[in-house]
Amino acid sequence: MVSLKSIAMLAAILLSSNVAIEAAPTPKLDKRLLLPTAPLASDIDGAHLLMQNDADTTYIIKNAYVLLSKPRSYWDGIATCLKMGDGGYIYIRGTSGGNQLVELLNNNSPAQAETSAFSQFWVYNGFPGIFGNCLAVNKNTYKTDWIPCSTQLPTVCFNSVMRRVLLFDDTSRQVKVNTPVGAIQG
Repeated sequence: MVSLKSIAMLAAILLSSNVAIEAAPTPKLDKRLLLPTAPLASDIDGAHLLMQNDADTTYIIKNAYVLLSKPRSYWDGIATCLKMGDGGYIYIRGTSGGNQLVELLNNNSPAQAETSAFSQFWVYNGFPGIFGNCLAVNKNTYKTDWIPCSTQLPTVCFNSVMRRVLLFDDTSRQVKVNTPVGAIQG
């Protein structure tokens, strides 16, 4: 067992011998490239992160989404997702991610004031615009509906922050905010 006296004696020897102990060099962190297409926060108007409470340590967060609560057409909603560095969420009914999304759409207190009037939300589909219709998820039935792409609905974006840890660069936090000294992007 190391005693306090031993530690003090070792410290005195090191100080008297002019031995310098240097900290290990900190690794260089590369700066993330900023997207030139990043939208202004005021243009997004109502972005909410949808995820389970991360303070609950008994639950591992596997899915996260960005909800654009301002109603838009399908094309405008997906374009806004892309401007932020991610696409529309690919909803697959019956999967854990799909089920969790619908639960969060029904139980997200901050977004409820803006989205409670809506039962449908735009999600990504591989063949948009077929016969003028696009894909929306219904939070009451857990099913998807083909509705006119011009319908004004909130949009669900994919949130890659939870998955881009080891292999990919994080490009999803791309938004600009105007300040008196200029735009800040991050």
